[in-house]
Amino acid sequence: MIQPLAMITVAGLAIAIIIIFAIFRKIKFRSKMMKLEKEKEDAMQELRGMLRSAGGLNNLLTDLRSMPQDKRQETLALFQKIKDLTDAIRN
Repeated sequence: MIQPLAMITVAGLAIAIIIIFAIFRKIKFRSKMMKLEKEKEDAMQELRGMLRSAGGLNNLLTDLRSMPQDKRQETLALFQKIKDLTDAIRN
């Protein structure tokens, strides 16, 4: 027959393990969110630099038409990356 003290000890260990896993999962989630925030901030800094050099959003959008294809794709990819990172952070 199982001793009541042994049952309590096993239950306590199980609860402790569950709590530890929950804490690790939360830490992992927070580090992932911080990484996404950092990536988004880097992309936003790059976009701000592009906006400054172009003289504003309207000028940047106008410049997109006259940009070489590779530079245009790079700029549009940056906009898409910022959108994707924002969506990932929201969800």
